[in-house]
Amino acid sequence: MNVHDHITDWQHLPSSFLAGKRAIATTVEGTTIDGFLQSMTTKFSNGSGSMVQLVFGGVFQPVIISLNGGENQLCRAYDSILILNEVKQ
Repeated sequence: MNVHDHITDWQHLPSSFLAGKRAIATTVEGTTIDGFLQSMTTKFSNGSGSMVQLVFGGVFQPVIISLNGGENQLCRAYDSILILNEVKQ
């Protein structure tokens, strides 16, 4: 059996730490996506803050968002996520 080291407290870690990590997520429709997280930052035009989105490479729908440096939240389109302590080699 192959056991992977995973990150249990991803909601409280900086998005920059999670970017580049391998993740396995399941959408609410039951599709499983296995890939590496990429970070995209958007600054609000009114200057009120920013939003960090973590996406899978090639999938442009965010899987995790963080508003103004707050806790990471799983987006509604996803049912679950497992973030592994693995990076792309």
